[in-house]
Amino acid sequence: MGTHVYFNEGSKKPIIPTGEILIEFQDETNEEEQNLVLDEFYLELVERRSGHQIIAKVTAKSPNPFKVAQFLQKISLVKLAEPDIDTPSTLMNSKRPAIPCWLINGT
Repeated sequence: MGTHVYFNEGSKKPIIPTGEILIEFQDETNEEEQNLVLDEFYLELVERRSGHQIIAKVTAKSPNPFKVAQFLQKISLVKLAEPDIDTPSTLMNSKRPAIPCWLINGT
């Protein structure tokens, strides 16, 4: 399965989604409802961090991770959806570790 590669305007450093998405559900959301959301976007559960926070992974049937995160942000059951990204050129050219963190707010 291939992946999309993005570039910020004016930058030559690639931004590559890893395929994983951090999803934080609203407090009142139960596991059955969470699974319905995963099924809706063909996501695979990677790790359950707490009762309301999970790491999910896109599959071959899923839209790309950025689109999925944007769609998830519009669902009332979801508090936060953040795709994991990698920036290889930054990691290779930096003496200190880079921790990429993008918040998709649906705008």
